[in-house]
Amino acid sequence: MRHVLFFCFIFVLKVSTDYDESDRLYFEELSFERVLDIYEWEMAEGVVVSVGGQIPNNLAMPLSQEKRKEESAKAGVNILGTRPEDIDRAEDRDKFSAMLDSIGVDQKYLSAAGDAAQDKPVVVSKFILNAKEIEFDGVAQDGRILNYAISEHVENAGVHSGDATLLLPAQKLWVETIRRVKRVASAICKALSISGPFNIQLMAKEQDIKARRVISL
Repeated sequence: MRHVLFFCFIFVLKVSTDYDESDRLYFEELSFERVLDIYEWEMAEGVVVSVGGQIPNNLAMPLSQEKRKEESAKAGVNILGTRPEDIDRAEDRDKFSAMLDSIGVDQKYLSAAGDAAQDKPVVVSKFILNAKEIEFDGVAQDGRILNYAISEHVENAGVHSGDATLLLPAQKLWVETIRRVKRVASAICKALSISGPFNIQLMAKEQDIKARRVISL
């Protein structure tokens, strides 16, 4: 089986340490045009977007809807793992909020400023004082969780995940809180039919669990 690793080279100091793990390593910007160029050049069977952060998630829908140059292949880029439509439901705050309501998962009070953004709504959510932020990292197949880990932030909710200190495994969560986190994560995975690695960010205060977002689909 042939494996091609697409490496995003954006920052000068960022250098790949796993160059020998793939057949080819591309140092290119992570953009729609470059991914499509490489996909067609390599005649790839599919693209994995679940391990590259926010930008690949945003590219999933445009890539899947793009027409191939060959007249015989009218379908868009084959996205492996979670369906692009489900990735979009997780990324679009309005759709994600509606999905949480449909499966009975609580969320922070929010309002959407639909006129402020052309593509997707801008979300303004209520800040919950002294809430604990919890992250649920896992791997799922067809919406069924295969493995997972639960971590907690040392800082209260509101500190960006990239700047926060996480404890794994979580040290100061009630047993009932962990049970509720598992139930919420399971419901979200099933609703989005997640296949592959994922991250769910939640908030907890007095065992009241609220979902914030799902990333890395």
